[in-house]
Amino acid sequence: MNPVAASIQGPMLMLGNQVVNQYRDITDLLCPLLAPLEVEYFCAIALDSSGKIIESAIISIGTDMMTLAPPKVLFRWALTRKAMVHSIFVAHNHPSGNPQPSDEDIALTGRLVNASNAVGIVFNDHLVVGGDRAISIRNMQFVT
Repeated sequence: MNPVAASIQGPMLMLGNQVVNQYRDITDLLCPLLAPLEVEYFCAIALDSSGKIIESAIISIGTDMMTLAPPKVLFRWALTRKAMVHSIFVAHNHPSGNPQPSDEDIALTGRLVNASNAVGIVFNDHLVVGGDRAISIRNMQFVT
């Protein structure tokens, strides 16, 4: 993946429009942005059917211990994009530096998978960023 100027600008997440082939591509983009933050940010990345990033956004900003990410907020955002959203990645940071998903993270991921199935958008993964690492909840087989 080519380096890209990724940044957080106010409530916006700027990732460019490159092609994402795997969750590690998203990790490479998000770890440097989310790791230093002192509160949790919950982000979404929308892709077209070729895997190209269409748009990205900060869905919510929380505290140093949690952030809220209601599925209806995420999918309202995904369904109102100008371009057709084929799939999404979501990610959030753990300011503690520990990327291990909490029970709440795993439960939320299950709700997001169910909601994505209901609206016809492929749910790629939920990544938890801590320090310079990210853990894929899907890769850990907490959800299918």
